[in-house]
Amino acid sequence: MARHFDNVTDVHVILSVEKLIKKAEATLKLNGATLFAEDHQEDMYAAIDEMVNKLERQITKHKEKHAVHR
Repeated sequence: MARHFDNVTDVHVILSVEKLIKKAEATLKLNGATLFAEDHQEDMYAAIDEMVNKLERQITKHKEKHAVHR
């Protein structure tokens, strides 16, 4: 995440297991924005990977949006 955007001020990650479904969710606080992503999979590593992919897409979109307004 830091390679895309270095103004991350706080990260809160929750990993949980509900019966056979593994859940990964994260909240990132940036300067001026809060991003949230979650994913449910049967494999915890797959859930974490997909959650990270979602956050990277959101960070990229936020970065592009910020660059347009400057």
